[in-house]
Amino acid sequence: MLSIFTSVTAFTIESPSVVDVFGDKNSFYVDVINNTNEVQPLVVNFYSSAKTQISQPKSLAPNSSTKIKITIEHDNKPRYHEVDSKLEIYLGKDLEEKNISIRFYEKNNSSQSLASFLSFSSFSQETSQFVFVEWIIFWVLVIIAAVLLIAFVSKVVRRY
Repeated sequence: MLSIFTSVTAFTIESPSVVDVFGDKNSFYVDVINNTNEVQPLVVNFYSSAKTQISQPKSLAPNSSTKIKITIEHDNKPRYHEVDSKLEIYLGKDLEEKNISIRFYEKNNSSQSLASFLSFSSFSQETSQFVFVEWIIFWVLVIIAAVLLIAFVSKVVRRY
């Protein structure tokens, strides 16, 4: 006996698997297509550590599609990093899930001055992420730089 099982999906979704965030915010769109002959309630959940806003209709007409807008705000961490997120879409009683990776890039603030770039707060922010080995390397390089500076100054003073 041969049985053929077919699976009819009530809806399909199309969304990117990776979203890049460069500035303060970035939006991406998810297409949802209702393949049924009934109006279906639409619920969208987006689980992420980043702050997000979702613009969506409450329901979807039969045999139609809609675009859901998801806006992601930059989390203001100083370096490039990735965050794994999960998109859940319920259309009626049916569920579709998709994993989306969000890549946050360092913001380009052209309004920052050289003084703020060289400030002690940016230095301490960078060095707060050092591990023990990096601290040892840092202090060895500081000592070498100090010795070279002293040697240079003594050579210059002897010439005059």
